[in-house]
Amino acid sequence: MKNDAKPDLRFRKNESLIRTVFKEMLSEMDYAKITVCALADRAQINRKTFYLHYASLDHLLAVLQLEIMEPSFALMEHSKFPDDLEKLVRHSLLFLLNASELEKKILSAKGNFPEGMSPEDYAREKFYKVCGRLPGCTPAESRIVVAFFSSCFWGISMQWLLDGHAVPLEDMVALTVNLISSGLHGLPAFRNALPNRTAP
Repeated sequence: MKNDAKPDLRFRKNESLIRTVFKEMLSEMDYAKITVCALADRAQINRKTFYLHYASLDHLLAVLQLEIMEPSFALMEHSKFPDDLEKLVRHSLLFLLNASELEKKILSAKGNFPEGMSPEDYAREKFYKVCGRLPGCTPAESRIVVAFFSSCFWGISMQWLLDGHAVPLEDMVALTVNLISSGLHGLPAFRNALPNRTAP
């Protein structure tokens, strides 16, 4: 039994080491500058050991992003869309506001995900399962509505993160809900700039 346990323990230790070193490097430099070779050198492991755990750096990044986002996924499972739109937006933005600097760097890092779904893709699929078929919509229409919400909210929240939360939280919640529910027509400046249209 002891011999069987040793490889598992070594495997877990190496995975923990890879994650620790990756986070150290990400706190020191941009994600694009990190390489598997440099990470392996710092961790004092060979590259084959890294690839036993992750298919690529992007794979490692996606795993960490998904772990950070898990509280938001959990909230989705106990929410009703679109009734709880403001609650979902507020919770997610508040989470981003209170995230550590390292968590913000992990979330804002952009990777390529050839091995599978990106965190944004995963969030959208998770949301599909939670929402199911929306009232008054066909299944195809429901998927389009969810894709619209997830894509818009992901882009808005990541921009807010990159801008250092320049817009105050309460203003950001109102702006996000307004944009998602009404588009540009929901903004007075844009609404006033649109030409008056008469019905054909």
